[in-house]
Amino acid sequence: LIFCDFVPISLLVTLEIVKFMQAVFIGWDAAIYDETKDMPTKVQSSNLNEELGQVEYIFSDKTGTLTQNIMEFKKMCIGPVSYGTSSAQPQTSGTQRTDSDSDTESQASGRPKRAEFKTNNKTGVPAQVAAGPGKGIPNVNFSDPAFYEHMADERHENHANIHRFLLHLALCHTVIVETKEVDGQQQTSYNASSPDELALVNAARFFGYFFRERDAANNIVLELPDGSVAEYPLLNVIEFDSTRKRMTVMVRMPDGSVKVMCKGADSVIEKRLSTKDGMVKTSGYLESYAEEGLRTLLLAEKHITDEDYEAWQDKFDEASLATENRDAKIGQVADEMEYGFELVGATAIEDRLQDEVAATISVLKEAGIKVWVLTGDKIETAINIGYSCKVLSNDMGQHIIDATEPADISDQLLDAHKEHRKSKLADHGLIVAGDTLLQITEDPDLCEDFLSLSDKMKVVIACRVSPKQKAEVVQLVKDRYPEKRTLAIGDGANDVNMITTAHIGVGISGLEGQQAARASDYAIGQFKYLRNLLLVHGRESYRKNSYVV
Repeated sequence: LIFCDFVPISLLVTLEIVKFMQAVFIGWDAAIYDETKDMPTKVQSSNLNEELGQVEYIFSDKTGTLTQNIMEFKKMCIGPVSYGTSSAQPQTSGTQRTDSDSDTESQASGRPKRAEFKTNNKTGVPAQVAAGPGKGIPNVNFSDPAFYEHMADERHENHANIHRFLLHLALCHTVIVETKEVDGQQQTSYNASSPDELALVNAARFFGYFFRERDAANNIVLELPDGSVAEYPLLNVIEFDSTRKRMTVMVRMPDGSVKVMCKGADSVIEKRLSTKDGMVKTSGYLESYAEEGLRTLLLAEKHITDEDYEAWQDKFDEASLATENRDAKIGQVADEMEYGFELVGATAIEDRLQDEVAATISVLKEAGIKVWVLTGDKIETAINIGYSCKVLSNDMGQHIIDATEPADISDQLLDAHKEHRKSKLADHGLIVAGDTLLQITEDPDLCEDFLSLSDKMKVVIACRVSPKQKAEVVQLVKDRYPEKRTLAIGDGANDVNMITTAHIGVGISGLEGQQAARASDYAIGQFKYLRNLLLVHGRESYRKNSYVV
C-alpha cells in the first residue's frame, strides 16, 4: 500500500516521448496545414495533447477568428440619410489585396495589412467614379447613385455634411504612408494598425479625399476631389485602445481653428454627444446595419479655442510625464477633452466569415461542446453573425439579457429561466450585453443566476465585451467547473488574456499580429482546423495516452 501511489520514472519518460511524437504528427498533418500562409499547426505545449480530447467549453473571439478580418466599407449614415445598397457586388480589385512580395510577407508574418493603388488624377473627379465604382481601390464595396448626386450638388441639404464626413475619414486615423515607384508610376502603400482603419481611409480615397502623407512638420497632406492639395497640422492624437473603444485627433483647420475629431463604438460616442437630436435616425440605421452583420462606428467632432487647447495640452503633457499611474492619468485628461461632440455620421463595414466556420461549429456542437462567442460588436451584429456561422439557428430558443440595473438583470434572468422550463425546444442560446456582464461579475447572486442559466444553454454570445471581461468570463466557468476543460481561441493581442486564462489556449496567426499565436499552447492558420485538432488529434491522444498508462 505504501508504494501504490508511486509512478515509475520510466513511465513518465515514456509519456513525454509519446506526447512529443504526437506533437510531431500534429505538425505533419496536411489536413490542418494552411497553404495560404505556408503554416503548419504548431504545438507549443505538448503536455496538453490529451486534454484536447476532453474540452467541454470553447470560448471564441469573433473578428479575425470566425471572420477573415478583411474589411470592406459598405454603407454609411450622414445626417438624416443612409447611403449604400445591400446589392453592392464584391470587386476583384476593390476587395482583394495586391500581390506584391511585401504584402505576401506581411500576411505571413501577421504585420499590419497594406493596400496599394495608383495616385489620384487631377481632373477634380475621383478616378474610381469616372472609371466605375471600386476600380483600383481596395477594401471598398460601395454602390449608391444617390450619394454621388448629393455629393456633387452644392444645393442639396446634405452636401456640406457629406464633405465634412469624408474629411473626417481622411484625417482621423494613424495610418502610415509609404510611397514607391513601380514601372515608372508612383504608388502609395498604406500601413494601418487595424483592418477597420485601413478600410475607412481607403473609403475616403475612394470618394476623392486622398491621404497622401504626414510630412516632417507633422502636417496631414490631403488631395481633395477638385485636385487641390490641403495641409492640416496635426496637433495631437489620443490613440485607440480596447478599453476606451475610441480614438481622437486634433487638427488645425485652414481657417486657423482647432477641430477635435473622434471615432469609436456607438455605445461610447453616443454618451459624449452634446445633443442626442442626430441620434434619432442614426440609431435606426445602426440597428439595420447590425442586422446585416456589419461593424459600425460613430464619427463626431467639435471646435475648441486655442486657449482651451493649450490649457488641455499642458495637462496632457503633465500626465504623460507622470511616473506613477501614467495610463490612468492620461485617460482622465483625455476624458476631459472627449465630450460635447456633434455627431458627424456613422460607418458600416463588412467582415466576411472564414471558410467552413459554420460546418466546424456545427460539428463541435454535435460533439457536445458548448460554444461561447465573446465579441465587441453590437447585439444585433453578433446575432446576425451567429446565424451565419451556425452558432444560432431558427429552431433554437433565444434569451437576451441586456439590462444595466441589477434589479432589472435579475428579473431578466428569472424570466429566461421560466421561458426555458416552458419551452419545448431542445437547444437554447443566451445573448448577454457587455454592460450587463459587468454588473453580473460584480454581484455574486447575479453571477450564480447567470451561470446556472448558462448551464442550460447550448450557446452563449457575449457582446460589447472588453479583453478583461473575456478573461473574467473564462475564469467564471473555470471556477464553477474545476473538473471541466476549457479552450479559448483568438487571433489578436486583445485575446491574450482570454487565451492564457483557459486550460488550453489556441492562437490563430492572422492580420492582427502574432501575439495570440505566441501566447497560445497551439497555433493554427484558420478556425476550421480546430475540428481536426480536437476531434482527431485530441481524441486519439487521450485514448492512446490512457492505454500507455
